[in-house]
Amino acid sequence: MDEYKRLLGYSRKIFTTGLLFLLVIAPMASAQEEEEQFLTPDDIEQIQVVGKKPLLYFHRQMMKTELNFYDSINDLLENPEHKIKCRREERMGNSGTSARLKTMYCLPNYVRSRLAEETQAAIQTGKPAPRIEDVEILVKDQQQEAMAAVTKLVESNPELLDKLLTMHNAKAEYEQKRLEAGFDN
Repeated sequence: MDEYKRLLGYSRKIFTTGLLFLLVIAPMASAQEEEEQFLTPDDIEQIQVVGKKPLLYFHRQMMKTELNFYDSINDLLENPEHKIKCRREERMGNSGTSARLKTMYCLPNYVRSRLAEETQAAIQTGKPAPRIEDVEILVKDQQQEAMAAVTKLVESNPELLDKLLTMHNAKAEYEQKRLEAGFDN
C-alpha cells in the first residue's frame, strides 16, 4: 500500500505539472507566437548610428590641400617674388594681447617685402603699422603680373589644375561645414 501511495503521489505531481503547463505556460507561448505574427516592419525599432567628422578635420584638410598647391606652384614659378610663403602666427585677442591661437598666413613674397617696407616707414615716422589690406592696394600691378604667371602655369599643367580644384573643393566643403555648425562669418 505504501508503494501505491508513493506512485499515486508521483502521478499527482506529474499530473499537476502537466496541468500547470497546459493552463499557464502554453497559452503564454501561443500568445507570443500570435504577437509575432501581427508585428509589422513599422513596429520594429530601428536604430541608426551616424558618424560625424569634427569641423577641425575639414579645416586641416583644407590647409593640407592649400599647402600642397602652394608647394607645387612654388616649384614651377620662376620669379622668386611671386612665390608664396606660408607661416603660422599668433592671432591677437580683442584686448590686443596674444590669444595663443595660431593662424596660417600665406602671402606672396612681393606682399611680404612691401609690408616690411611700409612697417619700417611706419616705425620711423611714428605712424600705426600698415594693415595687409592697405599693402595689397599698393601692390596691384605686381599682383596682376603674378596672377598672369600662375594662370599660365595652371593652364599648361593638368596636375597643377587638379591640385587647384582639390584646394577649391576642400575650401568649399569646409565653409559648408562651418555654416552647418552655426558659424556665420
